[in-house]
Amino acid sequence: MMLHKLIKKVSLTQSNMVKYFCNIQVKDINQQREVDQKLEKYYLGIHLGNTNLYSAKKRYDTPFKIPNSENQNGILSYVSFLNDGNSLDGQSIKDLIQMKINSTFYGAKRFIGMKFDDPIILQNSEKLPKNIVRNQNGDVCFQFDNQILTPEQVCQKFISQLKQIADSNCESKLITVPDYYNDKQREIFLELVQDLNIRGLRNQSTSVLYANDHLNQQNNRLIAIYHLGGYTFNISIIHFEDGFYDIKETQSDIFSGGEEINNLLSEYIAKQILSQTGIDITRCESAIQNLRDVTEKAKCELSQNDIANINLEYFLPNSIERRCFSCSITRLQFEEICQEFLENTIRLCEKCLKDSGFSKDNIDKVILTGGSTRIPLVQKLVSEYFGKQIYQNNLQFDGDKAMGNAILSETFSQLFKNKNFFIPFNLGIEIAGGCVYWMVERSMKLPIKVSQVFSTNIDNQTSVSIKIILGVNPQANQNKLLYKINLTDIKPLPKGVPEIKITLTIKDKDILVVNVKDMNSLKEQEAIIESYSNVNQEELEKINEHYFNQIDRF
Repeated sequence: MMLHKLIKKVSLTQSNMVKYFCNIQVKDINQQREVDQKLEKYYLGIHLGNTNLYSAKKRYDTPFKIPNSENQNGILSYVSFLNDGNSLDGQSIKDLIQMKINSTFYGAKRFIGMKFDDPIILQNSEKLPKNIVRNQNGDVCFQFDNQILTPEQVCQKFISQLKQIADSNCESKLITVPDYYNDKQREIFLELVQDLNIRGLRNQSTSVLYANDHLNQQNNRLIAIYHLGGYTFNISIIHFEDGFYDIKETQSDIFSGGEEINNLLSEYIAKQILSQTGIDITRCESAIQNLRDVTEKAKCELSQNDIANINLEYFLPNSIERRCFSCSITRLQFEEICQEFLENTIRLCEKCLKDSGFSKDNIDKVILTGGSTRIPLVQKLVSEYFGKQIYQNNLQFDGDKAMGNAILSETFSQLFKNKNFFIPFNLGIEIAGGCVYWMVERSMKLPIKVSQVFSTNIDNQTSVSIKIILGVNPQANQNKLLYKINLTDIKPLPKGVPEIKITLTIKDKDILVVNVKDMNSLKEQEAIIESYSNVNQEELEKINEHYFNQIDRF
């Protein structure tokens, strides 16, 4: 079906907002880098995962990891509350989880900004942690005794450790957010980390690209990033061209990760124990937690070896009788256990491609990230589905997103430290007749949030194609097409009747959020465009010069 253009319907109030475009030469950046090196400045990248929190520094030319107090790669993203009101977080609670199951919280970041009646929550109610409850506002929260804690309050406990990492020589900090976070979740998350003086938020996929140097190669590519972490799965399709990179489509499942694989393997072993001993250990929470710890180690071992041993000593901790259990599991058995689960992630890959409008043949590169992608069956299924070689994290620890953020942190710091900024271009929407309605005009200031209501120009129009234009020329085809977002299933009505509200939001200096909403059906689409100011300077200068040359003729 042909997608028709919009016509302007109602003019709404606009606030003063703009995106700063940088006119900075490479030599300026190098000069600033030399100054920073003399001052021993460094740049910090942070990745707050559902399992671990990672951080990395970049000083001089090489980024490096920041180990925790026990010289390990990450800080455990767990929090356990004590009876005296205090709490333990990070590595200090890893050995106490079995004893404090009901007061230990994990995987909290995935629930930030979510409502309890969200279809995702309702459809996966059996997978929710037992201490998940609904508060008076309908939000997903955690309960400890009589206390109700939001996911942000839980995350704040281990985020506070980051204050000790950055000293006065830290010039800039960036932190990741999941690709699937909407604008509301990003606002909540940014408020959560505001005490850290974060320069900005970066999508996880973007950080992976920078960490593995995937952007310093051929231009105009489609990249698929398959992320299978501890608690979540995410597949993103990213387009990279002329310095632009934007996420075309993303699909996620906040209940699919390595922890679910641990649960499947634990269920298998629990059945073996029941058949051999007659004991159902699923009735004992501490025994199940002990089993999960053992099966997680077996899962990791099976990523390297063909067989792993399961040894459970005294698996009924409160029993007078000391019962032990041991067995072996082969990689083939393990793959049979998690085959269906992993195939579900491939189905999400298929949906992501379909919704993005691309096919597997269009994908130039597939990158795996997340600890669970070490599983050989994951690599096999992804490679077979996309029909091409896959690229894994080439770093020696799991904090690849933190490393990528450290690299980006230096780039952003040096760009925005430079005073040579100018705002020569506008942001607008292509409307009927090929003209542009400018929504964000040059010389406006951050923060930006501007809305405009448009309508259809054809009777019974059921879909629209919204083109985001960057430039100065009133004719759309004489400017830079920044992004295109489609809205379908509009109720057929006479032309001029439907109300399509378009909102452009720019809070971060490098992220543009486009929201398109049908005010009749309330159906909406949202796109988050990263690095949209990294435009090809020569191309935009030609657009600018051509337009003003045309004006000079009159």
